[in-house]
Amino acid sequence: MTDTTLRTPSEDAWEAFLKSLFSPLPGLREMAILELPTWHAHGRNVTPLLEMSVRDPEPMVCRAAAIVAGRMRIATPALLDELEKKLTAADDLLKRTIVTTFARLGAAGLPRMIRLLADRDPFVRRFVALALEDLGEPAIAPLIAALAQEPLRRAAAEVLIGIGQPALPQVMKLLDQPDRDLQYVAMDILEGIGPHVLPTLIEEIKLGNRGPAVGGDAVTRFGPDAIPELMKALRSSDAAHQCWAAATLVKIGPAAVPALTASIGTDSTSVCWLAAKALAQIGTAAVPNLLTILANPNATVRWVAADILAQIGGDALPSLERIITEGEAPAREAAIHALGLMGETASSSLPTLTAALQRESDPSLRQALQETIAKLAVFQ
Repeated sequence: MTDTTLRTPSEDAWEAFLKSLFSPLPGLREMAILELPTWHAHGRNVTPLLEMSVRDPEPMVCRAAAIVAGRMRIATPALLDELEKKLTAADDLLKRTIVTTFARLGAAGLPRMIRLLADRDPFVRRFVALALEDLGEPAIAPLIAALAQEPLRRAAAEVLIGIGQPALPQVMKLLDQPDRDLQYVAMDILEGIGPHVLPTLIEEIKLGNRGPAVGGDAVTRFGPDAIPELMKALRSSDAAHQCWAAATLVKIGPAAVPALTASIGTDSTSVCWLAAKALAQIGTAAVPNLLTILANPNATVRWVAADILAQIGGDALPSLERIITEGEAPAREAAIHALGLMGETASSSLPTLTAALQRESDPSLRQALQETIAKLAVFQ
């Protein structure tokens, strides 16, 4: 038996096919369109017929043409323009089929897909977003451009978040845009992608590829999740980068206090100094942690903590007075020292210091109390 499946159809068969394609019956036209891939396989140029079919007024016929265009990956400008025009049709099934076709056409359908992110149909918007995520890298540049358009901005940002890591280089470039709104959108996207972007972002800032001010704002969006990477930056060999890390930890605020406090006396002199400065700027929230190291066996650590508490000032007074009254000797000495450094702010603590002097038997502590009382007495 001879296999006839590969034989070229006769001209009569082609003529019969064309009659079906131009039939007044929509069902016949639909069936004929679905045969176009077969005719294409036999060498017929079906593109003009497909372009004609997408203009068909019957949704079922146009839908068949869209399906075939997607399957055959035919994406001529005329065909794409006609498909986009049909998106205004009331037939939801036709609209969704066209969206599927654009997704199948990949990069060729991208401009239209981007515009569809603002479609009134939530199903279409969601379907397009998922299709763009699946496309990945080819979709990134058009999506970045779409962020400049207010109607598309939020949806484009969500898709970029879904694409994730591959979008990072282009998203981070937006941090240096003069448009503050775009800067904020970039921060939203980076935050949405997740904390795993932090090493890359911080390295970009260190290398000078991203502005440190806006870069710092982007990093603080991650809150406590950013602290481990910022502490690494604080311990770097680059002084400017260390200062930037300290300033960014201050922006994060109270959540950074434990990590900064742990650096007092355990790291290099510069790290210790920057951590101390950051804690002083954070202020009241740092007081409880600082009080715990006033009794540290290392005198340097105690004195650094006392200095920070002195800079914090009045909010630390009640706790320092309590330590002078109830604490162990090393902590009492550090607290006394802190009040002495505080100056006029601590003058209200003179009664506490005087009472402590009357009770104290340790010579070194008595001397410390006397010196601090003398410093503060001038403010009475």
